[in-house]
Amino acid sequence: RIPASEGIAGWVVEHGQPVLVPDVKKDERFYKEVDKVSRFKTKSIVCVPLKAKTKLIGVLELMNKVDGTAFTEEDVVLMSIFAYQAAMAIENARLYSELKERLEGEIQLQKKLSESDKFRALGLMASGVAHDFNNLLMGIQGNTSLMLLDIDSSHPHHERLKNIEQSVQTGAELTRQLLGFTRGGKYEIKPTDLMELMEKTSRMFAPTKKEIRIFTKYQKGIWSVKVDQAQIEQVLLNLYVNAWQAMPSGGDLYLQTQNVTLDKEFVRAIDIKPGKYVKMSVIDNGVGMDETTRKRIFDPFFTTKEMGRGTGLGLASAYGIIKNHGGYINVSSEKGEGT
Repeated sequence: RIPASEGIAGWVVEHGQPVLVPDVKKDERFYKEVDKVSRFKTKSIVCVPLKAKTKLIGVLELMNKVDGTAFTEEDVVLMSIFAYQAAMAIENARLYSELKERLEGEIQLQKKLSESDKFRALGLMASGVAHDFNNLLMGIQGNTSLMLLDIDSSHPHHERLKNIEQSVQTGAELTRQLLGFTRGGKYEIKPTDLMELMEKTSRMFAPTKKEIRIFTKYQKGIWSVKVDQAQIEQVLLNLYVNAWQAMPSGGDLYLQTQNVTLDKEFVRAIDIKPGKYVKMSVIDNGVGMDETTRKRIFDPFFTTKEMGRGTGLGLASAYGIIKNHGGYINVSSEKGEGT
């Protein structure tokens, strides 16, 4: 082990600045005992700090280039870009894990509360973290965009910077879903024909999943509702994707719209106002789900998919968006009988 204050890495920790050492023999900061223990012959080093905002969380050190040449200032720039992204990814992963643990713990504590109270408490907790996470992403996006302005598409770093931008967009999508669950606000409310919206989203979805047959049953004279169309499209697409995943060998998807009037007796248990509503139904003939799964499908981060295949935020965000519009979302399913 190297003492914390020794060596090139120790200097970077102490000063928080990147270091380029083309020849370690000419730099007295190099900790020679490392080569004695490892039997490795270090020739050149580049070491950069890993910073999350202003907090140093580690260092990234590279020793010896494969081609035998010394590291250059260009390598320092490249590694600094990579270290910035890596540090943000590490910090975001920590925040994500922390949020997940807090939310899962809160779910257990809130079991005795009503369903609406439970999700309201979770939404308030998640909202702050989601906004912080989004701010981190915007910092990465801003710096990446500025760097792209100074280089053309032939530059060796151009593709790497575009990859960073793509990673930011992926993170932003997760944040958008989380904010959907937290009831983070409706953006463009306008009168909307939900039959037309369902038809539009199904036309977008159908060509990508040709093993699925889509059937529709739309009531004529459907009432107009005031919604954020983009958010409701997100809800519908999430439901379509979940239905498709429940039919791995293909199957049938039924889409319906219907005018309904809910009385005081019906709405008493679901925390919405009595009155006129438009009911949208998304029905599949897939594998269905058991009672335990059905009770948890709207919980944030709950997923039945294997590790890395799902975030557990799709249906949670759908729940939040519908509740934020003053609506109600429910599921009926049995194992082997569809959903």
